[in-house]
Amino acid sequence: MPLPSGVSLTVLVDTGSARFRVDLKRRQSAYAVLRIISEEVPENQANEEEETEPDYFDLSEDVDKGGWITALLDHRPAPAKDVFVFSVRVGAAVAEVPSFGGGDQSETIAMEIEALTGQSTEESQWTWKRLSAPDGFLKAWGIAAPFSQLIAWREVIGGRRGCRLMGVGHPAGLPTGAEQQIELWEGLAMHVQNARGKKNIRGWSGVGAERVALADPEVQTSLSKYGLLAVTDRNMPEWSDLEGIEWIRLDSADGQQRWAEGLATVMDFQARRPGLIPWLSIPKPEMSTRALVTRTVAVTAAVLVLTIAYHLFLLGRKDSLEEQVASLRTPIDEHRERQEEIRKLNQELRTLRSRPEKAVFNIEAHEDRLQSLLSNLADAAGGNILLRSIKPEGFDVHVSGVATTPQGAAAYAMELDFFGGASGWRASLVEREALLVRPDGGPWTFLIELTPSPVRTPVQPDSGSAKKVIAGGSGQ
Repeated sequence: MPLPSGVSLTVLVDTGSARFRVDLKRRQSAYAVLRIISEEVPENQANEEEETEPDYFDLSEDVDKGGWITALLDHRPAPAKDVFVFSVRVGAAVAEVPSFGGGDQSETIAMEIEALTGQSTEESQWTWKRLSAPDGFLKAWGIAAPFSQLIAWREVIGGRRGCRLMGVGHPAGLPTGAEQQIELWEGLAMHVQNARGKKNIRGWSGVGAERVALADPEVQTSLSKYGLLAVTDRNMPEWSDLEGIEWIRLDSADGQQRWAEGLATVMDFQARRPGLIPWLSIPKPEMSTRALVTRTVAVTAAVLVLTIAYHLFLLGRKDSLEEQVASLRTPIDEHRERQEEIRKLNQELRTLRSRPEKAVFNIEAHEDRLQSLLSNLADAAGGNILLRSIKPEGFDVHVSGVATTPQGAAAYAMELDFFGGASGWRASLVEREALLVRPDGGPWTFLIELTPSPVRTPVQPDSGSAKKVIAGGSGQ
């Protein structure tokens, strides 16, 4: 399907009571809203979503099959090739935890997001963005979605020729230009303060979150002093009679337009991806057998052609080298002159080696450390680890690969950190992403960063402790 004229990105939105499509267009150095297309939500379904309280302990399979996605994509004009989904089915929460110095606290944030959203981080893809917080605390705005839901949406959108699901997010948190903004969603309330160029976000999660937010003293102060811009997708009886509130209802055309304009401001113009808000990157699906066979045949033919061309090149190069060897046969006098030049160069080389003796020692020590690292990489890799690359970055080393189990990458990093201490290496798992090939979300790609450190005596970790596998992303 050719790329539709004027459409750069398409965003599909499900707020519970409203479903609409936003087409964005690149203009000079920013995005602009090209059009908004709404799809009516069945009345019985909307009422059911408003009246049913979420059960955070219900572990049964509840996957949105994406019928509304197909309906929105079928509208004309045609959508863009790159498609994003923002849905209230994605769990969202603002988590605040004590900060324990400069260590990696991704595991702590993951546990807090799991508790607030009810989404298991082992069965979901999740990510978070750091927010400003008081000293001694770490605040994060996180989202999580089950692997099964992401796979279902990817299959629906990928079923349209030329379309691909690029990312998934929650519709909360977009800027509206207001200094004080309150957002009221099903099971989530957020108070967003934009003052002096700084953005402060506070959040409440669970059943009745909007009532807890209304009772908060800071929200009441903002309401009385500044007034509030309220973003919501449903009726809010507790808030309807309060003065000083301007409403943005996402089930109205005006509300959808204002939300879409906020979305356009957070889209990164160069990367063609959302910025400032957390979102889940969706990898490409595996190729079908037919496509894989076709590509294999094409690659084989290309390799054969290159092999023949390279063979012919070598034949010609052989003749050229033979001519050069014949021309380098010089008289004995020229040979003696070259021997004298070689003797002088060797003398200079010995002089240079005698000066930077300390630097040579350091280089040799680093070479020994690299040899120990290669041995540790091989010893720590079990049957569930496949290494793809080992790349030096200055004095650091980056190791990438694929793990076949959810815990494989984290366990491998722990083994490298433990055994590498004696030879002066620290290992950190900096990236892990689910490829969504199997029902459990696996396999998982990973990136481990190894950095030189002082030699330390290995201490066997407590066998009773368990590291939770962290998924997602770029959080990067």
